[in-house]
Amino acid sequence: MNKNLLRRLPAIVTLAAVAVLAGCATPVNSPVSDPSSGVQRVDPGLVGNTGTGYDATDLNLIAEKMTQSLLELPLLTGRPTLAIAQVKNKTGEYIDTNNILNTIQTQVLKSGKVRFVRSTSELGGAVDQLSTTNSSGLYDKKTAPKMGKMLAAKYTLEGEFTSIVSSNARVKDVFYKFTLKMIDTESGVIEWVDEKQIRKIQNK
Repeated sequence: MNKNLLRRLPAIVTLAAVAVLAGCATPVNSPVSDPSSGVQRVDPGLVGNTGTGYDATDLNLIAEKMTQSLLELPLLTGRPTLAIAQVKNKTGEYIDTNNILNTIQTQVLKSGKVRFVRSTSELGGAVDQLSTTNSSGLYDKKTAPKMGKMLAAKYTLEGEFTSIVSSNARVKDVFYKFTLKMIDTESGVIEWVDEKQIRKIQNK
C-alpha cells in the first residue's frame, strides 16, 4: 500500500465517521421533532388539505382577509378604540370563533393604527380587580388605578360564520362565509363590513 495513503488513513477514517454521524443526526432546524413517531412541525402558514371541514388554513385565510380590509379603512386614523363583541357560529361544526378574532386582533394591533379595549363580556373581571384594588386597603392609593377612567370603545366588531353543505353520491360541497362588521358604538351605524368566502369540494 502507498506510504502516503497509510499516513492519511486515520484522517480519512475520522472524516468518514463524522459524515456518517452527521447524516444520522437530526438537524436543529429539521421539521421532524421525533423521527420514531413521524410527527412533523411545519410552518403554520402552509396550506393544509385534510378534508372539507374547517381547518387552520381557513383560519389563516379569514384572518388575513379581514385584517387587510380593516387596515385600509380611513376611519382608523387617530388610533380609535375598538372592542370585540362576538362572531356567532351558525355552521354545523364546532368552530372556536374567538380564535379567529384573536388572530385578527393581534395582527391589527401590531399595525399601531388602533387600540383595543375590553368588551362588555370581559369587563366583569376588570371591575372586580379595580374594586379590590381600591377597597382592600392593600395598595398605595397614589398608584392604585382610579374607577371611571376606562376608555370606551368607539367601534365594536361583530359578525357571523355560516356554512352551506350539499352532497350527493359522488361529491361533497361545503361553502363557508365569514362576515365581520365594524359598528359605531354610539350611533349604531355600520361603518364597515367585509366577508371571506371559502368553498371546498371533495369527491367521494
